[in-house]
Amino acid sequence: MIRDIALIALHLAHGADDDLQRREVDEIAARLEAWRTDNAELTVLAAMKEATDTYVHAESETALGSAIERVRDLLDPASRARLLDDLTAVAHADNRLLENERVLLDTLRAQWKVGPATQPQAAPEA
Repeated sequence: MIRDIALIALHLAHGADDDLQRREVDEIAARLEAWRTDNAELTVLAAMKEATDTYVHAESETALGSAIERVRDLLDPASRARLLDDLTAVAHADNRLLENERVLLDTLRAQWKVGPATQPQAAPEA
């Protein structure tokens, strides 16, 4: 599942402005670590590499839609809300929220049936 979260986060951070800043990468990595389970098949780095490969080489929008659906189906409502908060923090990592980021966050909120977003929280300490 962290591969799907990484793909969604990449779309959010890079897709909005075609620019992926180091702060955004760091925020994605920190947030992914919190979603990794002890028996996870992928490390955060491996998940980010696979997500990047999919983002660059695959039918990006189709892959994004599939990732959104898988996350919706795998997580309970409270976990989806927590993930949306994490993705909101990713969107704010470059100290601005672009219209395309807001649109994707609103799409996630609607598809995952999650209420209004909260203010971004600091990433958990590693």
